[in-house]
Amino acid sequence: MGWFEILKEIKVEPEENLEHLEEWVRAEEKGYPSIVHPLKIIANYSDETGKLDAYTSYKDFGKFYFAGNGGNVNPNNPKGYGGAIKHRNTILDKNKPQITLLNPKGKTTLDKMVGLVEKYGAVRIDSFSQVDDVMDEATYKALNILPMYRYPPLKEKEQWS
Repeated sequence: MGWFEILKEIKVEPEENLEHLEEWVRAEEKGYPSIVHPLKIIANYSDETGKLDAYTSYKDFGKFYFAGNGGNVNPNNPKGYGGAIKHRNTILDKNKPQITLLNPKGKTTLDKMVGLVEKYGAVRIDSFSQVDDVMDEATYKALNILPMYRYPPLKEKEQWS
């Protein structure tokens, strides 16, 4: 494999840059709360066609990031989503936690998503006291419409009430 075969075009762009794509669905249309809009999209484009292969997203809330799901648009490139996530994780400040909401679509089940996020160190958020160090109660209530998980850094369990 030559160097030209492993280069990928991954861009960080505003959500509105992708709204012209036929297969694009905004976060609210997927069931996410409107508070996460507008998102920054990590778009993984095909080397051969220049078309969107996969994507993930995030929004910087100051003390934490909302880390969106996403997925493969091109079924011929099943690794595209993983590449998008890896790229996102290299640009986000590791000293700020990521909060994700689980919203299974298509063939993905909630159990499969739970297993995946827990595999990477996420903890289920069951109460405001687990996130009161990074968000106010209004933000918590707005986000808490779907199962919520937090990636490290975590709040110490002794501080949960």
